[in-house]
Amino acid sequence: MIEPLAVALHGVKQTTAAEGQVGVVGGAGPIGLLVAAVLKAKGLKTIISEVSQIRREKAQSSGVADVVVDPTSEDLKAIVSEQTSDAMADVAFDAAGAAPVVGQLLDVLGHRSPAGHRHPWQTGRGRSHRQTDDAGSDPRCQRRLCR
Repeated sequence: MIEPLAVALHGVKQTTAAEGQVGVVGGAGPIGLLVAAVLKAKGLKTIISEVSQIRREKAQSSGVADVVVDPTSEDLKAIVSEQTSDAMADVAFDAAGAAPVVGQLLDVLGHRSPAGHRHPWQTGRGRSHRQTDDAGSDPRCQRRLCR
């Protein structure tokens, strides 16, 4: 469990996650649960989205999730909006590795929440090239954030 915990800690440390904020985690496997645990330890409200009933139950019973959502039968965006009084999430993490999850997570981020991704040609720590809505895009990228 050390490697998944290291992945979770590193991922959260790359964000501006802070006490009192709301974090959404897409996926409740080992890394998703540990990301949620790290967020809870930092004082964030956690919302986990997971399609597997067994994993949703584990997220709830382990205490790492304040809210657990089944995205196949519930509207994640509506639930996040309700839980945040329409402010939406401050941070979101993809721990599922499935393309639809990324789209859902981008939809639940608040207007001023930083969102970004790295490209294979970036080296070192790199820099996400979308930090605000009006930042420029990279013509080599075909991802939704860059278009």
